Amino acid sequence: MRRRLFDLVAFLSLLLGVAAAVLWGWNRWRIAEASFPGTAHEAHVVARPAGIYLAWALLPRPQPPAAWAFGAYAARAEDFEPLFPGDRSALGFHAGVFAGASHSLTPCTVRYLIVPHWFLMAVAAIVPAAWVWRQERLLRRRNRGVCPRCGYDVRATPGQCPECGMAVRVVLVFSTRR
Repeated sequence: MRRRLFDLVAFLSLLLGVAAAVLWGWNRWRIAEASFPGTAHEAHVVARPAGIYLAWALLPRPQPPAAWAFGAYAARAEDFEPLFPGDRSALGFHAGVFAGASHSLTPCTVRYLIVPHWFLMAVAAIVPAAWVWRQERLLRRRNRGVCPRCGYDVRATPGQCPECGMAVRVVLVFSTRR
C-alpha cells in the first residue's frame, strides 16, 4: 500500500514539475491571474515571467463576498521588469509588504511573495528522483538474488524470503565480465 501511495505521489509530483516548466515557457507570452476575494481576507496568484506571484491581505473589516476571478492577457515589456523595485530579493525570490486596496477598494496591507519557476521545478523533481533511485535499487537487489525488502540472500530459498517472509521471485543475471 505504501509503495503504491509513493508511486502516486511521485507521478503527481512529476506532473507538477512538467506543469511548472510549461507555465515558465508560457509566461514569456501570456500572464495568468487568479483572484480569490473573501470576507476577511483576499488572495491573488499571478503567473509572471519572473515566477509565481502570491499576494494575500487581511481586510480590516468584513467585506461583502465577491466572485473568484480568473484571466490571462498578453505579456508586455513591463511584465519582465521587477514588480516592486525596492523589494528584498535572493535567487529570484522576492518578498515584501505594500499598502494596497481590496476588491471593494478598502485600504489594507498586502504581503507578497514571488517564487521563481525554477524552484517549483526543482522541488517537484525531488520525489520522482527518489522514485527512480528506489526502482533502480530494487532492480539491482533482484538481479543479485537478494530480497528487495530486507536484502537477505534468497538464492538458496526461492519463492519466499526466510528473513522477512516476503514472496520473492529470484532472477539471476550472469555476467561474463569479471
